[in-house]
Amino acid sequence: MDVDRELEAWRPFALALTRGYFIAGGDRDDVEQEAMLGLLAAIRGYDPDRGASFQNFAALVIRRRLQTAVRLALTLRHAPLNQSRRGAYVVEDELVDLVELEHDRRADVAELVEQRLELRELVDMAEHGLTALESQALAGVRAGRTYADIAAELDVDVKAIDNALVRVNLKARRRLLELAA
Repeated sequence: MDVDRELEAWRPFALALTRGYFIAGGDRDDVEQEAMLGLLAAIRGYDPDRGASFQNFAALVIRRRLQTAVRLALTLRHAPLNQSRRGAYVVEDELVDLVELEHDRRADVAELVEQRLELRELVDMAEHGLTALESQALAGVRAGRTYADIAAELDVDVKAIDNALVRVNLKARRRLLELAA
């Protein structure tokens, strides 16, 4: 079987399945790439002796690949990658974009102060609006420790750390929406 020919033949089908999917921090090309990777996996893994049609099998594999990509993009461990941009550097724990630096030089000082205040308010929420476990997990991640190290230190399961950080993320998102309103 010629994999390249199969990929091209089934490409429109795979791309049609991408409707309704969005990957945080990505664009349409990222969604389509995930669909094509799912199609490739389906082509390689299809066994006609199992009784399913290729179309049904491929649809299942592609949808699962897309759902996994969407879910993974929303986790905290991918946040630095999702929020990064070309020409961006971390300076004193803040993401600094070279293009933004040039813009900031010309920006209104009051606007910059307002942005900093909103950021401070979000940080205050992170420090005061969290449970003890959420605060400790966030502090551990900010210190660069792994989930396993944080869990061992706090004598909890790694999943408890992951769940705490998901709650932190949700609280931060809610706060950001409040600030934007």
